[in-house]
Amino acid sequence: MVTTIQAGIGLNFFGFFLDLVGVVTTNWLKSYSRHLGLFKGCYTSGSCFSVNYYGAYKTMQSLACLGFLLLLIVTIMAAVYLCKEALRENIRYKKALGGLMITGGLLTFLGAMLGVGGSQFKPSWSLGVAATGGIISFISGILVLIPNQSMPVS
Repeated sequence: MVTTIQAGIGLNFFGFFLDLVGVVTTNWLKSYSRHLGLFKGCYTSGSCFSVNYYGAYKTMQSLACLGFLLLLIVTIMAAVYLCKEALRENIRYKKALGGLMITGGLLTFLGAMLGVGGSQFKPSWSLGVAATGGIISFISGILVLIPNQSMPVS
């Protein structure tokens, strides 16, 4: 049997991995001749350049980075939770895990959604991967906060 907290932590690991892929790739936004990531852009010819966002895109970059950092912290906390038997009965630690998963997932998702509405660029696959990671991490936080129950595994 798998408990809801174990399922939530497993989902968070997957959500963090998706967010990591989304953050490090250069395909958040695209235009006719270039692809832009959060920090670096590349022309279709192969040459790359540093990206300096402004306005809503700067907010997109900031929220996505804050969400990623929170998910990194909570993933480390979840690994410690799985390794240390004494933490498994600590209600505050479980609440902190769930709250950080929800907050990190929400920030990541909101950051990605800010990249959707711009007129100069169209969203690309990295943005979708990061947004999916944010949604999965949000759901994992809810699972962690649910009172510990066993779920059947088939």
